Amino acid sequence: MNWKTLTVTAATLATLALPAVSAPAFASPSPVSQTSNSAINLRSTLDQLMGEHVVLAVDAMETGYEGASDFSAVVNALNQNTQDLTKAIASIYGPAAAQQFNRMWSAHVQDFVDYVTATKNGDKAGQQAALDKLQTYKDHFANFLHNADPKYLQTSQLAQGLQEHVNLLLSTFNDFLNKDYKDAYADWVKAYNQMYQMSDALAGAIVWQFPQKFGNESPNTPAANLRISLQQLLGEHAWLAMIAMQKGYDANTGHADAADFQAVAGQLNQDTQSLTNAIASVYGSAGGAEFNKLWSAHIQDFVDYVVATVKNDPSAKQAAQNKLTQYRFAFAKFLHSANPYINADAVANVLQMHVQDLTTAFDDYVARNYDGAFATFREAYEHMSTPALAISTGIVTQFPSKFSDPSIPSQMPVTGGRGNSMTVGEFQTIFTALLAAMFAAALGAVLTLRRKSWHH
Repeated sequence: MNWKTLTVTAATLATLALPAVSAPAFASPSPVSQTSNSAINLRSTLDQLMGEHVVLAVDAMETGYEGASDFSAVVNALNQNTQDLTKAIASIYGPAAAQQFNRMWSAHVQDFVDYVTATKNGDKAGQQAALDKLQTYKDHFANFLHNADPKYLQTSQLAQGLQEHVNLLLSTFNDFLNKDYKDAYADWVKAYNQMYQMSDALAGAIVWQFPQKFGNESPNTPAANLRISLQQLLGEHAWLAMIAMQKGYDANTGHADAADFQAVAGQLNQDTQSLTNAIASVYGSAGGAEFNKLWSAHIQDFVDYVVATVKNDPSAKQAAQNKLTQYRFAFAKFLHSANPYINADAVANVLQMHVQDLTTAFDDYVARNYDGAFATFREAYEHMSTPALAISTGIVTQFPSKFSDPSIPSQMPVTGGRGNSMTVGEFQTIFTALLAAMFAAALGAVLTLRRKSWHH
């Protein structure tokens, strides 16, 4: 695959920072805060696509530098992401603006391509030329976005967000080159989170610009924030898990650095521990231990599946699959016991889709069906928005008063959606508070009995 043919998504849309201007008033807050309306769904879609751009863009830069055999498939996935975003923009601003958007974004991607190519060739002058073009690009593209929405998108703030996006992608790429794998995955997650933050801002600006197209509804409600936070973290889990499975296989077959696998596994472990701490703060140490056991077991089952594949052991692969089946029922029961509005069967079905997505993507990767692997990679990532919506809706339905605070304005703040990107630590803080409110009110004395049952 020639780097010159690379086309990537319009994730620049995600690098927006909203100006301090007055937003139009939205409809009065509902008695029950919504997790889904046309404005919130726009926010969800843009967040999902923008986050996916970062995941695939970094992977393309890394595999392109290495000349890896899956590089073309990663590029194809990026191209599909580009088309999906272009269609979304066309639906709002029309085909002419979408074409211009795609053309400018592709030029920006070419600048990254030039940087990677120059780095691979040891061409310092070429690297600097690519960086200079990226500097010019951010100003031109910021002007383009400002012209599309001059009231709510200001050039200087757009350029600042674009520069942060550029810096994070280059930092992640350079970390990989220097074999600073721990920093690489930390920066990769930061870049992913920044896309969520900035696409929140873009969604807000679009809804402000065309309020009637979105039923005069706000994309920024307490319930929407819960939904998007869950979507962000669950999506992160999916892509980290798939990268970890690929790296684990490559490391065990002599095609990757074992330290690379250890670093991505460490990033997954951070997610696990943060969520465990949140659950333990509500259920106590026994409840936290039960959550950790279920969650860690499901990750270990995927590890066992990878190891069995490396050893070409069909019976061990089936055993891992059987354990994943047991896990999905146990975890669904665990969630339903805490919230009766979360349907255990529906959750089990979603978890089965998650298991099938990850194992199918991995099997295709091992079989060198890379196009199939990354097509499923995209599906697996996208599918995590489903449990995010279901779980957040269940929580809001169970405790509507927690999501209808009249002090919360019915318009988006100027900070861009949630005001900052949702990291695992930030999610832990919010999720802990939500769970505390939920379970303290709902379970009461029953919690004590369930804690005892967790010991058995």
